[in-house]
Amino acid sequence: MSAAFGGNRRVMAALLFVLAVTLVVFYQPLIHGSIRGHDSRTHISWLLSVMDAVRAGSFYPRWLPDQFAGLGAPVLYYYPPLTSLLFALVDQLSLHRLPVGSVIVVATLLLSLASSATFYLWARGFSRGAIALAAAVFYGVAPYHFQIDYMARGAMAEFAAFVWIPLIFAGIQRWFGNGGRGALALVMAGCAGLFLTHLLTGMLVAMAAVPYVLLRTFARDGAATSAPMATVVQKRLLPLFVAAVLSVGLAACYVVPALTLLPFLNQAALMFSGIDQSALVHAFDADKPKSFVMIAGIAMLYTLLAVLLGALSWRRRDAGAAVGARQPVTDVLFWSAAVVLFFAFMLGALNVLVAPPSPLGKIQFLWRALVVQEFAVCTLFVLAGRVLVDQWHDVAAARYVKLAALVLVVGFAAFSSMLSKKLYADPRIEEPAGSEHVRLRMSPPEYFPPGAQAPLPPAEVAKYPAVVEGSAEIVAFKAEKYPSRFELTVRASGPATIALPAYGFPGWVTAEAGQSSYPVTTATPYKLLAVEVGAGSHVITVKRTALLQERIGNWISLAALLLSALFLLAVGVRAPRNGVPQRERNVVPAPSEKNSGPATASGGSLKV
Repeated sequence: MSAAFGGNRRVMAALLFVLAVTLVVFYQPLIHGSIRGHDSRTHISWLLSVMDAVRAGSFYPRWLPDQFAGLGAPVLYYYPPLTSLLFALVDQLSLHRLPVGSVIVVATLLLSLASSATFYLWARGFSRGAIALAAAVFYGVAPYHFQIDYMARGAMAEFAAFVWIPLIFAGIQRWFGNGGRGALALVMAGCAGLFLTHLLTGMLVAMAAVPYVLLRTFARDGAATSAPMATVVQKRLLPLFVAAVLSVGLAACYVVPALTLLPFLNQAALMFSGIDQSALVHAFDADKPKSFVMIAGIAMLYTLLAVLLGALSWRRRDAGAAVGARQPVTDVLFWSAAVVLFFAFMLGALNVLVAPPSPLGKIQFLWRALVVQEFAVCTLFVLAGRVLVDQWHDVAAARYVKLAALVLVVGFAAFSSMLSKKLYADPRIEEPAGSEHVRLRMSPPEYFPPGAQAPLPPAEVAKYPAVVEGSAEIVAFKAEKYPSRFELTVRASGPATIALPAYGFPGWVTAEAGQSSYPVTTATPYKLLAVEVGAGSHVITVKRTALLQERIGNWISLAALLLSALFLLAVGVRAPRNGVPQRERNVVPAPSEKNSGPATASGGSLKV
């Protein structure tokens, strides 16, 4: 009873520590109830539209009709939906009593805590001590994660993507440790969640995940596997491949429409300069923002730290091998190399990887790779702690090092909070929630039709509907937002084109007197939605309907969900007996504080 009580106290202490540090970092956003990053106005504008749509009964509102001053925008056809829907859920749970800025702050606080939790799930495969806890807390509020993605950029989807990355690697680690269905479920949940949160981050994570799978396949405690290559492929790699494919299928409800409708996105607005201009070598150019210098400094610091930890661990490789810890040293070297290679990628030294036709060319900024580099550094910190501290014969000294790790995290949290206070005190930064941009609910320029002259000036929206070609009279007009729908009565003396107050985008259909009518088109230099009529009187309904791509994506996701359940059932208890010697299937042991025995990745209590 006393042992269980002591274990519960340690767990509660750890949870309170995580919560306290995270609250310190989020103190300024919480008391101000707003975000101030570059994209904060856009996210507040989107959230207002999504909240309105959800309140009107739309669970997944791909088309936001009140964007662009009421002309609408296909935001969630292209922008991954999970973050926006989480914000809307927080609004629902708060009974709509929180201001929109506070909804985002509370939701991102929860995302930060979730990031720490998933990272600890990953880190506990190596160590459950204070170093793993410190790394998990740091990961949730790390410099790029919080100060850049959240405070400087307001990149909410990329901020949320941090939650899913540890799940992918934890699943891979456990699959090669015990081969259970839970491991594959983690991989599938992590991949699908990442695709539904931030597809660009998913491409960058793959650059580390694929080599990590190969490492776990062929580097087993320093000994070559005795299983034939055919067995390795069939029993180890094939199930992982199937899990990855199914995870893409789970996200098909978003991925299929997003990819197939790219021609209708104003892609020219996504890249105002070449991707090579985002290389860290340009951080000190006169036309670059101050945040770019901070990004370069973070990446350089991480790289130097990785080289240092890698070198120290390499020096202790013989001591590690003597106690059966060769695999942690191998992992330290792998993640050290990953940090260095991602730094080279951000410098622009590996631009061949983003050259056409590589999909990596769509990531916009090379320094986005800091998402993966930050994860790699936190992982490296835990692994190096395993090699350099957990094997330390001086138990008292090891405890002091672990205490120092926790103190450093607290110090970083206080420093981060001071930086945030400075940002909120800057009088040059406008409060986004009250801005004209938010009032008109303006989206970025990539969301208006390609080839359009510019977004229609908001003052001119009231001029529509209007006859832009031919001779006709609009007798009556009615517009509805949820669902998006126009009803108009027209008398025409000949062929005429009527432009409506909405941007043209696939999914608009017309009907006249209950029958199919003319297909819709676009008119004016602004590419507004238009309907063509012939001579006579017409009562026309123009409404949005689900696209074929949406229906296909939804059916693929439903089929993938069913197949995923069947796949995990089929894996069952056979996965541990995957033709690999038992000694190679053991998860890396994580010694306790007093080296009292090994702790697996699936049991044991938290030690702080």
